[in-house]
Amino acid sequence: MFVGINEKDMEKRFSKLLNEINSSPAKKAAFQKNPLKVLTSAGIPLVLNFPTAVTVGAPAPAPGAVKKSKLTKNAKGVTAAGNISVTTHWWGIKIVTDEQFTTDIVDGITDAKKIAAALAGPLAAAAGVSAAVAGPIAAAVALVFVIKIAQIKLTDWNHTGVYWPLTWLQIFMLAASLPLGPTGLAGSAAVFVHPIPN
Repeated sequence: MFVGINEKDMEKRFSKLLNEINSSPAKKAAFQKNPLKVLTSAGIPLVLNFPTAVTVGAPAPAPGAVKKSKLTKNAKGVTAAGNISVTTHWWGIKIVTDEQFTTDIVDGITDAKKIAAALAGPLAAAAGVSAAVAGPIAAAVALVFVIKIAQIKLTDWNHTGVYWPLTWLQIFMLAASLPLGPTGLAGSAAVFVHPIPN
């Protein structure tokens, strides 16, 4: 997916780093203070944009072929709240909404407040940021989900839900945008938070 990068090696490096961060309060504090410095010192390259190659127009699954499942916590480190999950990767985090949650956003059943509430805890856990940082970022990302309903409709052509990648550099930029307040933070998030088909 990333040209010129051995992703298996990056996942190994990141897994080792994550274990160190989770086992040491001092290392966790250092990561929360400056994740970019910690990542680069571990030999993990910073990625500004997530590469995507999406084939649009492929045939959609037959009605009823896609199962609507409720995501749960599993052994692979996925933390889920309802139908939204956040996984941690060497390049950043991946926010996944299944088809039911995605449809509820599009239909206005799930509003930004519900999305933010479902996202804040998993985001804090996956991104290694404090609740004081995760809460406003979750609210901004949730607002972007609601703002981008038309983009979600175009992206969810296969009716399996969507995912929203955020690189570590993008998360750092969002954290740096906190002083701009909710509107400024949501504006910053809208620049690089985009849905991709599951």
